[in-house]
Formats: sequence, structure tokens, C-alpha cells
Amino acid sequence: MLSMSDVRRLVYGCFGLAALLTVLLAIGCNSADDGPITADRSKFKVANDDADSEPVQKPVTSTPLITAGDDSKEPDVLSSSEDIPQGGANGNPTAEPVPPSVPATAPPPSIPQEQLMSLEIPENATPEELLEFVGGCDQRLAQIYQQFQMLARQNAPTDAVIAPVRPTLNAKIDALDKYLATGPKEESRVKAINSKLEAFTALAQLDVGQQQPQLVEKTRGRIEQFCQVLINDKNPTLALEGRKILYGFRLNRVAEKQDQDVAGLVKAAETMLALEDRDGVVFMMMAEQTPQVLQVLGYEDQATDVLRKTAAAFADHEDETVKSNATDLGDHLQLMDSGYFDDLRGAISGDAEATKRLLAVVQQALAEPQPSRYKLRHFARSANQMEISRQYAAADTMFSLLLAATQALEDKELANDIQTAAENGRKRVALVGKPLVVTGATASGQPFNWQAYQGKVVLVDFWATSSILSLQEMANISRNLEEYGDKGFAVVGVNLDQNLENVTRFLASNPLPWVTIRNDMLAAECGVDVNSVPFKVLIDQKGNVIDLNLRGPELGQKLAELLGPAETPPAGNPAGVPAGNPAGTPPAAPQ
Repeated sequence: MLSMSDVRRLVYGCFGLAALLTVLLAIGCNSADDGPITADRSKFKVANDDADSEPVQKPVTSTPLITAGDDSKEPDVLSSSEDIPQGGANGNPTAEPVPPSVPATAPPPSIPQEQLMSLEIPENATPEELLEFVGGCDQRLAQIYQQFQMLARQNAPTDAVIAPVRPTLNAKIDALDKYLATGPKEESRVKAINSKLEAFTALAQLDVGQQQPQLVEKTRGRIEQFCQVLINDKNPTLALEGRKILYGFRLNRVAEKQDQDVAGLVKAAETMLALEDRDGVVFMMMAEQTPQVLQVLGYEDQATDVLRKTAAAFADHEDETVKSNATDLGDHLQLMDSGYFDDLRGAISGDAEATKRLLAVVQQALAEPQPSRYKLRHFARSANQMEISRQYAAADTMFSLLLAATQALEDKELANDIQTAAENGRKRVALVGKPLVVTGATASGQPFNWQAYQGKVVLVDFWATSSILSLQEMANISRNLEEYGDKGFAVVGVNLDQNLENVTRFLASNPLPWVTIRNDMLAAECGVDVNSVPFKVLIDQKGNVIDLNLRGPELGQKLAELLGPAETPPAGNPAGVPAGNPAGTPPAAPQ
């Protein structure tokens, strides 16, 4: 279920119907445990850095659910899983259970049930009755969610089910406005504001999903009007929420070219960075979203300037995670200033001068007494990129520099990670130009006969069922085996799964036209583990490794160089391609 910070992020960003039902599911389920912005969801982008941006390595602390003092004398039946029973015929079956402190069966509401579900707010309703009405709206939304799921599973039309969502959300917002006008105590007031923002978020999702631009603008206007009030709220956290939402809308308008005032956006960003209570969400907006919008629009200097000011503003943040992310951003900017990213692109393409400059930057950075976590991890990834691009000598140099830098690292866990990656990388690139003897046992437990492959061009495919790329590439390997098999091409698969049942099920469903063996020692000698697959070794007729990681059309091109033009495949199902799984279709992963 969504936490409040998840709902906020939907408001800050662009709206879409894809998240509507998720928001509806979250309505009535405020949680004090906000999910962090993890590295998977949080990546800053630097000007002039297209494919090599470094993800923020640690979670960014997001805005917590706003809380206030004890307010036990007031009824507390706002949209919260602690307040409104969510189970049963009318509830949400996936919601969290009602805590023991709340009766499993709610007392009968003072408002008749038919009036609750009619969306008619009672005249002269008391605060308690208004909260009961809000609970009724949430129950209705939960029913809509259940009905939508059922119809979607049946591929049945859902328009009629969605139709009541808008009036229900509007009724909930109206009831919350009336409740807020009664002057509730702080804790209940804050919860009511949170609930209203949730309802606005779901309403905006619906407007966009139904492609009604006039309603989209109307709802955005209502949210902005509400947030203009919030920014002056006595509760500083509420005021910050209002500022973030308003900034998000402004950023969206600039991104959509509805607002041409880029200078105004940059000034607004500086204002956000000057806030004393700036938090992890502000960091995300300034380190990722704003620079990306500016860069796409061609304002790279302004994007870089925002990044520099963001790194400085959060350098001493009280939250250690946010502070660490700001340090990472500062390291990224240092590399950008050195020309590292431009040189990396040049080195990948084989530019000797760019490679020389790149290695000089890496050597200088790793000569520091304690190189940063960001730089170490980024250099390790760059070395992998050089390896994949077949710049083996440069990759080996980078791996060697990384290995040397780990010797004096105080962070032993980081040192071990980098050392393992660098050692394995050196083993892989060292394979090129040397003979490789493939040994192991087949799936049936029989010793593998490598002698039978002498004089052939052999692709040794290290793979695992957990690697989607491994499975996707199998169709390409099958095509090349069909075209070049009679000309002296063969394939040997080396599986790295720890769970043998996964491999057995996979091979039963997807019989492969080549031998699959297992040999953990062979994988270790080649510097391969389950995290580095797919990894492919091409061995020539003399038994020497001539290339690594040939995929897609590159494999066929190399085979044509070694074996001559491909044979024309026969009509019908190609020999050796599993029945029911034609070439071009990757095998299905085991369930």
C-alpha cells in the first residue's frame, strides 16, 4: 500500500491513470512508515552525462507522515487503517489488519448507512458525523477497487465501475473541508489535510487517465489553491509539503513547455534549497528532476548550476543518508569537471587519447588516502563498460588500479566488494588470447567430453535462469547455431544456478539444442558469478579465446569472419530450436 510520501510523489510528478487504483487502495490507509526513495527510484542526472549517471547509492529520507500532539479526546476516524475497518465484504481485502486497540467491528454509525453511501453530506453535521461520512466514502472507494479488479480479470468493461469515483472523491473533499472548518485539534487537523491531499491526488489521476484536459487543469488549480494556503500553515511540515507540491507543478509546466520562464524556475529552485527544513524529497527534486528537465530543454549550464547548489545545500544535512547522497553528487560533479564522462565515451569507442586521459583521472582519484564509495563503485562499473566494449587492456588497467586502492581502505565491506569485482574482472579479460579447457558435468551427471569439440568454434555461454538477458540471448544463439552448426560452430552452456530444481524445470520446458554443464570451479577461474551473467566466451578452432560477450548481430558477424557465409536455414522449425519456442522468442523463465 502507498505511504503518504508515495502519494506526495504522485502529486509532485505528472499524473496518470496507471496509478489511480493504487491510490484508491491507499485511501484510508495512512501509514506512519514512509517508504524511502531507494537507489532504484532515485538517480541524479548531470549535464553532459547521458548514459553514465551514477545512482544515489543510499535511500533518501522522504517526508514523514505529519504528526502532532496527543488529541485523544477527539474522534479519530479519518481515512486511516487504524480507524476504518477495511476487511469484510465491503472492505479492502489487502489492507493491513485493524490494530488490537480498535474493535474488530465498528460501532453502528450515527448517520444511516444509505445516507453515507448516497454521497449526501448531512446538514448541520457534527465533526463526528463528518468523519463517519469520510469513512463511508473510503468504503465506497474500496468497493470500487474490488469491482474493478474482478472485471479486469474477466476483461470486462470497467467504465461504469469507475464512474462513481469522481463524485465520491469530491464528496470526501467537501466533507473534509467542512470538518476542517470546525477547528479540530492539531493531530486530527493534520490527518484531515493529509486525507484531502490523498483525495486530490486520486482525482488528478482520474482526470488524466480519462483524458479530460479541462478537468486536469481544474483539479490542478484546486490543489494549487489549497497548497497556497498550506505554505503559510503554522505546522512547518505542512508548509513544506505545500511548497514542494507547488514547485512540482511549476516544474511540470516548464517541462511541458506551458511555462517558458526557465529563469523563474531556477530562482524557485534556489528558494527551495534555502529552506531550513529542506528534506530528502527536496534533494530528489533538485538533484534529479529539475536538472533533467533543464537538460532536456537545452539549459545544461543551468542544470549543472542547480546540481552544484544542491550538493552545497545538503553537504551538512542532519540526515546522514541525505548528506551521503549530497557527497555522492559532489563527487559526480568533480568527475564531470575533469572531463571524465566525455573521455569515458571516447574510450569505449576506442579513442586512444580519451583512454589515456580517462586512466589518468582514475589513477589520480584512486591515489587519495580514502577514495569515496561513489568513485570506487563508479570506476568499477566503468571498467565493466570497457570490458564489454572489448577495450581489454584499458579495462585490465582500471581493474588493477581498483585492486590496489582497496588495500588501505578503512571500509572493509566496501574493500571486499571492490576487490572481488576487480579480481573477477582481471580474470575475465585475461582469458583473451589464451587456451581454455572446458570441464564439468552434464545435467544427467555424466562427465563433459571437451575433446569432442576440438577443431570447432565454440561459444561457452555462462548463464542463470534468474538472468533475463541470458534467456533473451538464447534465441539469438539458436539462430546462429542453425546457420553455422554445419560449418563447425558449437555451443556449450555453463549454468550457475544454485537451485538445481530451477535448472531442471527450465530445461524441461525449454530443451536447448546444446549441452548444458555445471562447474563452479570453471566459473570461478573465469571470474564469473551469478551477478556477472550473461558472460560469453568465444573459442576458435585452435582452442584459444578470441573474444568475449558477443551478443546479438555481433555473434553472427564474428562467425562469418571465422567460418564463412552462413548456410540458408531450412523452411519450417529450425533444427534444434525447441518446439513451441521459435527462434526469436526467448525461453520462459522458470516459475
